[in-house]
Amino acid sequence: MILAAGEGTRLRPLTLTRPKPMIPVVNRPNLGHVLDKLSHAGIKEAAVNLCFHARQITSYLGKGKQWELDLRFSREKQTRGTAGSLAPLKNFFRHETFIVLSGDGVSEINLNELEAHHKRNKAAATIVLSQIDARFEYGLVKIADNQKVTALIEKPSWREAFAPYVNTGIYMFEPEILNMIPDDGTFDFARDLFPKLLARDAPVYGYPLDGYWCDIGNLKEYKRCHKDILEGRAGIKISGKEIEPNIWLGTESKIAKGVTLKGPAAIGSGVTIEKYAKILPFSVIGNNCAIGSGAVISETILWDNVKVAGGVHLAGCVIADNAYLKESMAFYEAAILSAHPE
Repeated sequence: MILAAGEGTRLRPLTLTRPKPMIPVVNRPNLGHVLDKLSHAGIKEAAVNLCFHARQITSYLGKGKQWELDLRFSREKQTRGTAGSLAPLKNFFRHETFIVLSGDGVSEINLNELEAHHKRNKAAATIVLSQIDARFEYGLVKIADNQKVTALIEKPSWREAFAPYVNTGIYMFEPEILNMIPDDGTFDFARDLFPKLLARDAPVYGYPLDGYWCDIGNLKEYKRCHKDILEGRAGIKISGKEIEPNIWLGTESKIAKGVTLKGPAAIGSGVTIEKYAKILPFSVIGNNCAIGSGAVISETILWDNVKVAGGVHLAGCVIADNAYLKESMAFYEAAILSAHPE
């Protein structure tokens, strides 16, 4: 089950015109990276719940043939909560162990190893855990020495923040948990389902992730995720050819003489970069972008079809698709332009 119905309010205005799972991560909708994980694990069937800008997701995914997946879509008029999204799909998931993961997470998780851990513990539910510094932004999970979950803390206080693990929102379940999900209304995994399972002393286990995880749900984490990918820490393949160490270039892109390229950086397909422009470290240039003469781009993420005129300076920015930046303008530190898609 891929959760893809949320509005992504923490990433606004970037998510005003597109759903969060369709936000590009190194020039590709993150949902594509998620489906890569499923395909690599040998999964053949998946469901995706939809609500906000659903057509963008269905147009991108099609029937799942690119990933050798049989996809089905569950459309929600109003979001039903993370666990409530399973209610219309109970018959689909009723017969065997299943995985739930978010369409906006980036991780190195090995789903086959997760399954082995889940089966070894004879768990009803397994929560994938990560150790990160930003604990106040996520629900915390306490586990015993045998990795059985003892408590979940949704909004931790300073006193409670000693718990070392955060809930990544990646789960593995046995079908028996479906009986606890109401057919109507909203229902959440962390706030509703897991407290009920723990109250019954059900076998709920944690799976500490030995690898990378990031939730791209806010601008800070979105930018950090790109840095991590460019430095090779996230296990995400960057499209294009590595023309120099840590500089990737897509097909049909043209770079004029006198352009400065300093990695790590990723440049998409169909890009034109004019003379004396500078693409500096931790920059990602989207597909079909045009960079004018003498423009300087540093630690900046450009989405597709962005036009940067000559002399423009960008540092620490995210520029949404179809934006046009006029000559000699300068934007610094998290400036965002969000344009409506064509």
